[in-house]
Amino acid sequence: MNEKTISRGLSLSLALSLLVPMLAVAPTRAANAAAAQPDNPTVLYHTTFESTTRPWSARTNDRSMQATLKGAKGDNGCDDGGKGYGALQSYPQPTDAAPMAPVDRSQPLPIATWIEAQFTAPYGPIDVNVQWSTRDLKGCPDCQAAVYVGSSPSTAGGQFHNAGGSLNQTWRPLTYNTSLLYGNTGTVYVAIGWFGTGASVALDCINVSMKTHTDYNFSFEGTQELADWQVVGLQGGDGRLNLERGDGGCSAANQVGVGIRGTKHASLSNVIDVTGEPSMKDAPVVMPSRLIQASFPPSVWQFTDVTVSGMAMDENQCASCKPLVYIGTTPLTDPAQMQRMPGSFTTGWQIMKQTATLSTWGVSKIYVAIGWQDPVGGPVRFRSVGYDCLNIHIEHSNILP
Repeated sequence: MNEKTISRGLSLSLALSLLVPMLAVAPTRAANAAAAQPDNPTVLYHTTFESTTRPWSARTNDRSMQATLKGAKGDNGCDDGGKGYGALQSYPQPTDAAPMAPVDRSQPLPIATWIEAQFTAPYGPIDVNVQWSTRDLKGCPDCQAAVYVGSSPSTAGGQFHNAGGSLNQTWRPLTYNTSLLYGNTGTVYVAIGWFGTGASVALDCINVSMKTHTDYNFSFEGTQELADWQVVGLQGGDGRLNLERGDGGCSAANQVGVGIRGTKHASLSNVIDVTGEPSMKDAPVVMPSRLIQASFPPSVWQFTDVTVSGMAMDENQCASCKPLVYIGTTPLTDPAQMQRMPGSFTTGWQIMKQTATLSTWGVSKIYVAIGWQDPVGGPVRFRSVGYDCLNIHIEHSNILP
């Protein structure tokens, strides 16, 4: 292997420390921002517009209009006894005024009006939660609320997502969740507003929270989760990955991962050719393996713990098959990279778990592969193993390889 790896089986605890850079901001109401405590991995910013509109600024991608954000009094969307809110308005530009910048003129539609701010974030993959309250002030009944979160400033309405409903004269609380898995270098841009122009809306009680993303869960209830995994053919073995109906491993009593009571699971089998026999590229001098592989963002630390856990079961003729796992910083290409996973396949769902510590400084991706190897000396026949409730846990390591 070309990375230094330490493997640990069932006895290793997942309770490893998670280090997140905290924000250096003054915890004052004037600043309208608050940092999390050092032992809390969540970073929180809060804006109430009671004393300032900072750090928010107004924008629109309608080059015939301009947008403004002003602090207003007499109403409150936070239900905290305050009297202030932010009034976002767009109106025609004076004919002698220069167009607002930046404006993405190559994609003028859809038109949107928004406020935006940039925040310091934990480096690397993060989960972002945005909560805010909004309502129509003038000329925006049934306008659709819009939201954007990204690692660069927003410039076009097409970058925004519908926040889930139309506006009216009543304050409406909204929530948006997303993950920035690649490209986050420590600055996150958040924008909220509406699709349209030539109106005004009220905004208040904006909460932006960010947390290091450590878990990738696969309950295999839909084809999208299945598509994240690719079949890897090694040692002359072909594999087929299907979505199958039946009691999923996530509903088992000893469940791991997301804990969804599902009705489907993934099934990894060998390939049957037109003669009804398993397809073999070569004679099985070395027993073929059936494997699936996926890639994930690394942590930003020099050393990273990666734990692969989930449920597996023998679906057909695989009680003697060897459970295999690979955790590395390059794609799986050589059978020698695979490791035997503790345990064996049975006709009931069983927990499988393996952890490795990787050197990830400057690494762009982490690769995980799971699967099985035909039993040594066993007859050639159709075999399959079910997988469900997979969890890939990636975080900073306290143990140096």
